Amino acid sequence: MAESRAYRKGDKVYEITLSVSNEADFNNPAKYKGYKDMLDSFTAHFDKQDKSIKDLSNVENGYRWFDYKDFGLKIKVPAVWEKVGGDSGAAFSNDDGDQWMQLSVTSATENDKLDDWVAKHERMYREMYAESALDVDKNATTTTIAGVTARERNYGTFDGENKYQERHIFFIKGKYKFHLQLAFNKTADPAKTLEMINTISRSLSIDEQKMNQSLGFIQDDILLDKNKMATIKDSKYKYAIDIPEYWQEDVVDSRSLIGKSYLFEGGAFTLFVFKDSYSEVEKSFTSIFKMQTSGSEKTSLVENKPVTVHGESGRKFVIKGEEEGIRYERTAYLFPKGKYSYYISWSIRDAYSTAATKERMEKVLNSFKVIE
Repeated sequence: MAESRAYRKGDKVYEITLSVSNEADFNNPAKYKGYKDMLDSFTAHFDKQDKSIKDLSNVENGYRWFDYKDFGLKIKVPAVWEKVGGDSGAAFSNDDGDQWMQLSVTSATENDKLDDWVAKHERMYREMYAESALDVDKNATTTTIAGVTARERNYGTFDGENKYQERHIFFIKGKYKFHLQLAFNKTADPAKTLEMINTISRSLSIDEQKMNQSLGFIQDDILLDKNKMATIKDSKYKYAIDIPEYWQEDVVDSRSLIGKSYLFEGGAFTLFVFKDSYSEVEKSFTSIFKMQTSGSEKTSLVENKPVTVHGESGRKFVIKGEEEGIRYERTAYLFPKGKYSYYISWSIRDAYSTAATKERMEKVLNSFKVIE
């Protein structure tokens, strides 16, 4: 049995649902009366003067406190933002996903310098975003956060669909480095955005006495080498290929496709294996790509030519297109090798199309080997 109620007061709607799974309970008049009395007790009013009623709200002027207990850290977060990324992290976002906060904590070493760290972050962004999709403040400003010197830097980023204003704050306290990222869609009210940025950043405090002393070393992702490769092998379909370690494996529908798919910022990589003869596979893909781009003003097959791939006669396709307003380029290689035909492809949004990313793709392609 389930009973739902909705109450409206002002600009808010309160929904209450009672569910009882045991039929003996909801068919018992005495027990059901207790449930009904509980539902009837709801009121869209709170008497702050009544000390017998416990106030469960932690909202203050539109914000609530987040305690990052392992690091003795407290920070204000807009009350309407929801926690994302699991229970262990410190990331929050609004419902639309166009405003968010990410707080990262990593271990500091003796050689870590604040300005070097800020410069490394800038290099990472310049390798990630195309020049046309990134604006970087010339200089980082100096401020004080949690009682220590911090650097602030503003970025303007474009993900291919939306433009964002980002504020990045870096500081080192005790054994840890703290990186606070605040991002807002540029369509948001600039005055309200600035007020929110200042409220969140100035609220941050750290009590070193409350830090968890048992925590081990925490790696800084900025220091990770994105060109560090890992070899994956498939003995059944006779191939090995090197891919960047930081890529995240995506789900492939194994019922219809054989292979692997990976995601990275602004793009995706796929490797598929086909048992059919190469001529049939080539004919099929040529037809598919021509059909996808035929008569479309937003998508075009800009390259379709024979090439030599790993010593075999194959074919290269390049498609430039637009999907839901996002411009991208897809590069695909199709070639036979041994018993099978292989399809290696990557798709990258224009906003993320950098020389570093393209070089990484070519490195992956060239690493392909057939296992005899």
